[in-house]
Amino acid sequence: MTKIAIFILPKNKIKRKISLLKKKVKKNFGQQPYLSHPPHCTLFTMNVSRNILNKKKYLNNFELNTNYKNFFKIIKPDIFYNDPITRGRTIFFKIKKNSFLEILQLKLLKEFSKYKKKDIGKKFKFKWMNINNRKYGYPFVGNRWKPHFTIASLKNTQNDKQFIKNFLKIKIKAKIPIKKVHIYKLIKERHIYLWSINIKLK
Repeated sequence: MTKIAIFILPKNKIKRKISLLKKKVKKNFGQQPYLSHPPHCTLFTMNVSRNILNKKKYLNNFELNTNYKNFFKIIKPDIFYNDPITRGRTIFFKIKKNSFLEILQLKLLKEFSKYKKKDIGKKFKFKWMNINNRKYGYPFVGNRWKPHFTIASLKNTQNDKQFIKNFLKIKIKAKIPIKKVHIYKLIKERHIYLWSINIKLK
């Protein structure tokens, strides 16, 4: 069984900003959850069969039949005060969800679910998370998915109120087209690039 993630990657300017903030978090609070992860927005993660790489040539182009434009907007810094995964305060750049993103997530989930493997014994905090995980292989789907670029999740940190206050004052606006999504293999905190999928509109 292999755990993969499907990511949208930020443009260089946003990537540099996220990387700089990650360095500031590490300097102020030491190693924190998500801090070592490359800048990305997660469409989903999933446990799949090990032969997924053999399907690469069939999964390198993806067409969407939609009239919605393939872009998204970053609108502001935000925070999950009680992240259901880390139980920490997760700081991130919020992406305004649109119909294109919702369609993209669900269509890719449907395609990759053909190779899904059950994560036996995996339990989440909320019932809806477990229901989604059983159905899709990922707990955050549809209206439960809040697309974002994570900086870090602050846990067991002291004197972080001013840092969070300053973070939430950051002005950030960006419109980013989605021409590709990227497949990574996850091994604990390591993210290993596998391949990219071109997104085309019919």
